Amino acid sequence: AKDGNPDDRLVHLSGPPECVEYAKKMIEDMLNRSRERASAGLQDRSRSRSGSRSRSVKSKSRSRSPAKKGGHSTITVHVPHELIGMLIGKGGDTIKMISKDSGARIEICKDEASEKEEKRPV
Repeated sequence: AKDGNPDDRLVHLSGPPECVEYAKKMIEDMLNRSRERASAGLQDRSRSRSGSRSRSVKSKSRSRSPAKKGGHSTITVHVPHELIGMLIGKGGDTIKMISKDSGARIEICKDEASEKEEKRPV
């Protein structure tokens, strides 16, 4: 059995390992913020608090020493179907920005039902 919800969309990240890890972190951070906003919107409609802004946004500079120059890494991230639009962004802007900032290639697969149809042996 696969891990993750069958309604999840698969997002393939590929490139140098440090770029792939950085892209994965950016995607996970963005999805976590989206989930927090969704749950905050459901729980706190009265706006008695100004939200969870106590956490400062980490401005993480990618000045990692490239210990492993070269190499190629590919990972797959499961993204809930209802959050895929948030990840892609208007006109694909968000996903393009993540790809550009991280240096990783990002490919979002169609839903798994259509993937299975395409891979059917004849």
